[in-house]
Amino acid sequence: MAQLSPTTAYYLRKLLRQNLDRLRSIVRHGAALEADPVGDLNQVLASLYLEPDAITQTVQELERLTRSHQALAACSGDYESELQKLEAQIFWLLGYKFQATVNQCLILIVTADPESVGSLAQALVRKEYSVEITSHSLAQAIATVQAKQPRLILTDMTLPDSRGHQIVKRLKELEQGREIPVMVMGAPQDLSETLRAFEGGVVDYLAQPIQQEEVLARIAYHVKVSTLLRTLTAQNLQFHQELRQSQEEGNTYRAIFEQSVDGMFQSSLEGRYLRVNSALARLYGYDSPEDLLATVTNIQEQLYVQADRREELMAYLSVHDQVTEFESQISCKDGRCIWISEDVRAVRDGAGQLLFYEGVVRNIDDRKRLDQRLALQHQVTQMLATNPTQHQANQYLLAAIATCLGWPLGELWMMEMEEQQLHCVQTWQRSQDGEIPFLAEAKGLHLLWGEEVPGYVLEEGEPMWVADVTQLPNLRRLSLARQAGIQSAVGFPILQGYQVFGVVVFYAQSLVELEANLMQTIATIVQQFGQFVERKQADMALRRSEIQLRQKTQQLETTLRHLQQTQIKMIQQEKMSSLGQLVAGISHEMNNPISFIYSNLVYAEDYIQDLISVVKIYRSYYPESIPELIEADALDIEFLLQDFPKLLKSIQTGSQRIRNIVSALRSFARLDEAGEKPTQLNQALENIVMLLGARLAETLQRPAIQVMQQYDPALPVVTCDPGQINQILMILILNAIEAIDRFWIETSPDREPIIRLQTLNQGETLQIRILDNGPGIPPELHQRIFDPFFTTKPVGQGTGMGLPIAYQIMEHHRGKLEFQSQWGQGAEFIVTLPLLEKD
Repeated sequence: MAQLSPTTAYYLRKLLRQNLDRLRSIVRHGAALEADPVGDLNQVLASLYLEPDAITQTVQELERLTRSHQALAACSGDYESELQKLEAQIFWLLGYKFQATVNQCLILIVTADPESVGSLAQALVRKEYSVEITSHSLAQAIATVQAKQPRLILTDMTLPDSRGHQIVKRLKELEQGREIPVMVMGAPQDLSETLRAFEGGVVDYLAQPIQQEEVLARIAYHVKVSTLLRTLTAQNLQFHQELRQSQEEGNTYRAIFEQSVDGMFQSSLEGRYLRVNSALARLYGYDSPEDLLATVTNIQEQLYVQADRREELMAYLSVHDQVTEFESQISCKDGRCIWISEDVRAVRDGAGQLLFYEGVVRNIDDRKRLDQRLALQHQVTQMLATNPTQHQANQYLLAAIATCLGWPLGELWMMEMEEQQLHCVQTWQRSQDGEIPFLAEAKGLHLLWGEEVPGYVLEEGEPMWVADVTQLPNLRRLSLARQAGIQSAVGFPILQGYQVFGVVVFYAQSLVELEANLMQTIATIVQQFGQFVERKQADMALRRSEIQLRQKTQQLETTLRHLQQTQIKMIQQEKMSSLGQLVAGISHEMNNPISFIYSNLVYAEDYIQDLISVVKIYRSYYPESIPELIEADALDIEFLLQDFPKLLKSIQTGSQRIRNIVSALRSFARLDEAGEKPTQLNQALENIVMLLGARLAETLQRPAIQVMQQYDPALPVVTCDPGQINQILMILILNAIEAIDRFWIETSPDREPIIRLQTLNQGETLQIRILDNGPGIPPELHQRIFDPFFTTKPVGQGTGMGLPIAYQIMEHHRGKLEFQSQWGQGAEFIVTLPLLEKD
């Protein structure tokens, strides 16, 4: 079982005792005991990590962290934050954590508009950063950098006294600002200005509008990278100091060589390692320096992913004898590919003869991958900001992510919500030799939940990595996948809230594992793309909704008009039906008894005359009264004989009047006629005036309304529906009476109320004019008089259906209903009917 070295154990116990008051125990990985800093740390590790492999990994990590802490603590400068982070990692591995989080670092925000970053500053403070805002000019920002040395600078693209790359250039010229990462926020005036800013040292660009969560994540990332670089710088400084000392003291050099946290080597001129340290062996995945020396016999062929990169290094050394920060990709023993940075120099003897090469190797894989991911995220953000078409965005997304991953094939699947199936809308492949059958087949597929990689991602709703695609149970393209040599796959869901509406899938022709950070970054990019798709769909839906709304509005307007017309017709039919039933009832119930009374009055008069004649004869022959007639004389027989014929005449006149009213009602409703018939309108007006006699009579509020009739005696018969025309005339005359009633009640004018009825023969048309001297119609109501349900009467005294019904009846008869009015002087309605029969 792996054990901590005595030196490391002593150093760790010292750290624990120094921070004991700030630590509390935690139980990790099913540990049976809690950590005891005053006891044997190897026993503590055995209680915390029950598996031997876990103990070995923890011991190796503690050894590495302790060496880093020792090297950093020995450096001059402000590395308090980095030391505290290393300590937090050490304590966590030993089963402890800090009781309180230590403030991380100072963030300087340089902006011309402090209010716009207020919420961001508050969010940074909640993340336990220190924040200072400089709002006047670049000069003030420079003074703050010199005085306080912030860990990161967030600046506007344009300030009152400078802009773009000038800001970064001035900050990077400062000794204190050389190593401080600078992030730019805001919309650039042009692309060249942005590129010059990146060339000047800007580490990131935040496009408007700024998304707070994204900004916090990017700041945390750049602070972390800055911290790592500072740590590496301190470690390298320590290393180089020790390296120089080792040239003078051989034993010290050997100790540094063996204990350095960076990989170190000496290699022959032929390209074979002569000597390597343990750090380099671990970096390349070998068990020991001896394992590395025995296995790797040709550095260029066995380690370098691109062999020509090693050739470039050797060519540079042949000219300059020294190279720093030479970056390459290395193939590790376990098949991983990592990025390294080398500082290499040629070692010569006193005569200048080249003896061997020696150098330092640092693992920069995290930084390179972070740079790659940031570049990818920036590219996708810039592309989406240009508002491309959906097809262009699909192509760019697949190409950009696949290129970043180094995977040759990609597919974009979108959800058909109605069928609940995925269909492929876009494919991508690195090779330009024609689309492979595996991708071509995808375009015709519709996948259900759990089918192939897209279906699994749809089902899980989370990013998914598959080691061997051919082992999936529901792979419909199995033979095509084997034919293309596909092995690994990775898929990312495109989400709307918690619902998957698309899937992005990439395939590799070898076993490729993806680290969690890279998966998270690509998942974030895919979600950014999902938001773009959602906005596009929302825009399209909005446009469709606007078109549909306009169409619906037009349909509703048309429907409303039809509904109003239908309602008017229904009300008209109902009123006519009710009126017809009423008139029919009155006519039937009154006509028979009145006819009986009227016809029998003639016989009654004859009988009475006969009786009177008999009485007169009796009186002439018997002038002398007898006792029995004395009482009869008291009845005033003379008066009865004179008045009784008058009484019968009066009854006969009343009966005739009732017969005329019944006849007028029958004529008004025309119940005995159906459809259009020849009609005499003069007689129709006479009948209506007779029916409205009671409404025309004097009331307490006004005198009797005088009806002035000016009928054309030669008015021809017109073909029309007599019931409907009678209804129009009744409506117009009633409206005139009601207008006069209201006018006389409200104003009591000093003139007699008059309604003038006039008929005119105008050749091809016939006109009926109905004029009153009431208040008239206000000018602002002229356009609404014929609107359905519009009325000027008080609530409960009218429905506003009279004039619209009259207007529609006239349209049906190919006639016109017009009016003219002067406010305060009355109104005149004109009914015009064609004399010719309709086709």
